[in-house]
Amino acid sequence: SLEKYATKSGDNWIFNEIKYGDEFTQHSEKIVELVKIGKSLGYETFIGKREQSDLFDGKKLSEFADHLDIEFLKLDKNIYDRAKFIDVIWLKNNEIHSIFEVESTTNFTSAIQRASNLKGIKNKFMLLPDKREKNLLGIKDPFFIEGFNTYSWKYFLYSDLKTVSTKPYDLDIVLKTLT
Repeated sequence: SLEKYATKSGDNWIFNEIKYGDEFTQHSEKIVELVKIGKSLGYETFIGKREQSDLFDGKKLSEFADHLDIEFLKLDKNIYDRAKFIDVIWLKNNEIHSIFEVESTTNFTSAIQRASNLKGIKNKFMLLPDKREKNLLGIKDPFFIEGFNTYSWKYFLYSDLKTVSTKPYDLDIVLKTLT
């Protein structure tokens, strides 16, 4: 990851903000957007541990979420250790309703590894930039394809998210877009 997003300078690494800064900003923006939509639809929200310290509009992402942890779900430790890094979770009555992984730049397979351990969750979504759709659809790896299909993953694009971003959010439009 360091080699991908930073350059070596002496003994240190320097983040290549010119090349990747916009992608990280978009990632945070989409997470906040998913949280706002979820709250508008009556869900409680959780933002993954890794993203909680990221900034959007001068605030830490953790300030947008209802929950800073999901320990209250009483998950098996191995499942919890992965699930706490899921980008966005919508909850209702202390149960997971929907899982979202915003895949701006990262490997699609990691999303499946993190969230597919949660049994019985039907709403698992990858949100990706329009320009990455061809990459997702072009994956030939049997492990990925089997995981995507077996665990009922769906995907939608940044442009799809724009279609549901009218306020107040219309549950029918949101669900139609996501499914």
